[in-house]
Amino acid sequence: MTVYDLIQDELWCQIFRNSEDFLLSEAKNENADAMLLLAMYYNFSDYRDYEKAIEWYQKAADAGCADGYYHLAELYIDHYRDHDKSMEYYQKAVDMGSANAMFEMGRRYYKGFLVPEDEKKAWALFEQAAHLGHGEAWLWLSEHEKDAEKALQYAHEACYKCLENQW
Repeated sequence: MTVYDLIQDELWCQIFRNSEDFLLSEAKNENADAMLLLAMYYNFSDYRDYEKAIEWYQKAADAGCADGYYHLAELYIDHYRDHDKSMEYYQKAVDMGSANAMFEMGRRYYKGFLVPEDEKKAWALFEQAAHLGHGEAWLWLSEHEKDAEKALQYAHEACYKCLENQW
């Protein structure tokens, strides 16, 4: 089960409602993880509030959480269709070391979506994301590697990450 599945799960929503005061207290005490959880809840649960999600993602990012910027980018592209703002946030997340953002930017450079097509940049981003533990990046590398031995190594890493449930 992924974090997104949890957030959309009714039991998780009940737990959140019962823990909201605690998470808000932690978030107000500069706990970036609590800020990110609050933002994700407001973004993905049945109780959506995009303005609160943006507020808490921004606070998480300001507190040093790279995935705060990654999720802001996702929200701006999926909900607001603001590609420029989205790309700005993806780049900030990449610069801060977000494996999720590296993977997404790699896909964009590989396909030339909202950025010039650049296979070298794409590979570099996929490799960075993979070495930070991003399972889907390992899978992508295994599927696109021309050297069979390297592809097998990448596939092994992808399976390992899957078994660790890291994606």
